[in-house]
Amino acid sequence: MTYHFITSTIRWLKSVKRSREEGSKAWEDYLKLCKLGGSKSFLNLVEAANLESPFEEGTVESVVGTIKEWLESESEKL
Repeated sequence: MTYHFITSTIRWLKSVKRSREEGSKAWEDYLKLCKLGGSKSFLNLVEAANLESPFEEGTVESVVGTIKEWLESESEKL
């Protein structure tokens, strides 16, 4: 169960980063992922939707800065 939560969280963080950097392209890939649903294995879904695997080295590090900035900007609004 923890494995699924961690991979989902990392994928979500990568999606947030991509949406901030690529806008509509990231949204199109997300919709493609949703349409494919459970039709493929997790890694094949990730590949088909032009996403990076959360298992690749450096994946977590690649989102930390962007997510930190986003969280800080959102907390300033509170």
